[in-house]
Amino acid sequence: SAASDVYKRQHIRKIEMDVQLIALHMQDKTIDAVDVVQGESEIILHLSDGSSVELIVDSIHMNIQDLDD
Repeated sequence: SAASDVYKRQHIRKIEMDVQLIALHMQDKTIDAVDVVQGESEIILHLSDGSSVELIVDSIHMNIQDLDD
């Protein structure tokens, strides 16, 4: 409902945190969704506990494991 959405938004707080603290918070959680915003320079990871992590990307690399056929 609209009322519950307003309630949720009022209780969301943005905190600028140390990378180590963010990593500790993310530990043992799963990524439920990923959004790319602001001209593809920002990634938002939505975690299983309802929190989210915003990453501003200047450079990004991906290591992919070879899959056995």
